[in-house]
Amino acid sequence: MPGVIAERWFPLDELSFATAIAAGGMIFGNSIGYLLPALIIRGPVNTFNSTSYPSNWAENKEALEEVQFQMLCLFAPQAIFAVVMFSMVIVGIPALPELPPSVTAAKKRQEPEKLDYIDTVKACLKTSKSLAKNRNWLLLQAG
Repeated sequence: MPGVIAERWFPLDELSFATAIAAGGMIFGNSIGYLLPALIIRGPVNTFNSTSYPSNWAENKEALEEVQFQMLCLFAPQAIFAVVMFSMVIVGIPALPELPPSVTAAKKRQEPEKLDYIDTVKACLKTSKSLAKNRNWLLLQAG
């Protein structure tokens, strides 16, 4: 996806840099996604006054409420941020820039891509049939 966005918005001499920045941003976001839950969801440490707690802690209503609150603290800001950013993108950013960033982008705009539903379905079925005949792919799916 970063390459498609960069192709539409950046000239050829900046294309690879824009793609790298977008891909790096996605990798950084994934790393934050691994780090934050471990920092925010600590488990029922206040309920049991310890970092070790029994394996059946979920049966304790107070412990369950403590973990539910921690999960709310993790997911509510993410949801609010996502809604705000989505709204800003929908309202503030057009699908394409007014002027194409390159000659290639200008040619693509002049020749709109023809999408035929029947041809797309046929290509999808052809790919599915070839995958169904591929022994290695079937073994991969079974494993």
